[in-house]
Amino acid sequence: LRTGDHTGAAADAGVVLNLIGTGYHPLREAKVEKEEEGADVDLSDAFVKALKRRAEAWEGREKWEEAVKDWGLLAGLDWAGQKARNEAARAVGRCRKMVSQSKEAENGDAAPKPAVTKPKPRPPPKPASLSRPAPPSQA
Repeated sequence: LRTGDHTGAAADAGVVLNLIGTGYHPLREAKVEKEEEGADVDLSDAFVKALKRRAEAWEGREKWEEAVKDWGLLAGLDWAGQKARNEAARAVGRCRKMVSQSKEAENGDAAPKPAVTKPKPRPPPKPASLSRPAPPSQA
């Protein structure tokens, strides 16, 4: 995503999600005990990261419907962290807004943009007071 390759990022994240499986739930899976079998791999973290990255990649490609699906899935994962679910919930709203705006634009229902107005010029500075200065003190 940092390099701007949203298509590649979506594809890579999709591979991870396909390997883990979209029905993955950490409490329903048997715990891997042996390190050589992958006990040090956190599949739940990998699943959340891949889902988030694919959703971000869809947004980068302006594939709003796809992004809504991934963000919605992430927001609904009861086992995912609260921070990730909150971010996903905000992103769902953002993407749905973009979906509705793009549909309005396709239908020609988009509200016209407000006319750009020039800022008002500043008024000229007021002249200094014309009263006589106070006489110097004689101390």
